[in-house]
Amino acid sequence: MNQDAMPMSYESKQAVAKSSFLPITKMHFQGMLLVMAISLAYVTYETQFVKSAAPEVISVKRSAQLVFKDGQNGEIVIEVVKLEGEKINIIKEMSLEGEQGFLRGILRAMARERIKRQLSPAVPFELKIDQEDHLSLNDPLTKSAINLDAFGPDNVGVFIQIMDVVEKTMAKNEFPNSNDRYTKERK
Repeated sequence: MNQDAMPMSYESKQAVAKSSFLPITKMHFQGMLLVMAISLAYVTYETQFVKSAAPEVISVKRSAQLVFKDGQNGEIVIEVVKLEGEKINIIKEMSLEGEQGFLRGILRAMARERIKRQLSPAVPFELKIDQEDHLSLNDPLTKSAINLDAFGPDNVGVFIQIMDVVEKTMAKNEFPNSNDRYTKERK
């Protein structure tokens, strides 16, 4: 009878398993410790002692201080303000009628952080266009910002429209008592 065809006993299976198992030797263990120590030293050095490059400061080409509120008829009321110390002067008030889903979504996201941290909703947000023409909405209280360019030209158009109105207002030196209404209907 062929020996390969015979079933192996429990004892012979254990003997084969013991012979195929190679334990970690003292030398292997020391090598692993050395690799871990070198890795830890490298990470500590990189995070604690290497000076990272200072973040690039990009100057702002255009900006506006804006306070957003809900209107009585469901519109979004935007107050263009000027900060003078701790005093907030309203320069222009405008409202956007219609669904304004993108604008409402962005404002909800920004407001959620303020609510979570129990911060004032009266402090204006800053709408910025930098030297590279990137548009962002920044919250000076939470230090958060949303890069609006990432949402496509149709959605960015709402904020560009707001910035254009602000610039026209500043150029004309218009001050309170001017109320503009803008409507953007979804197609």
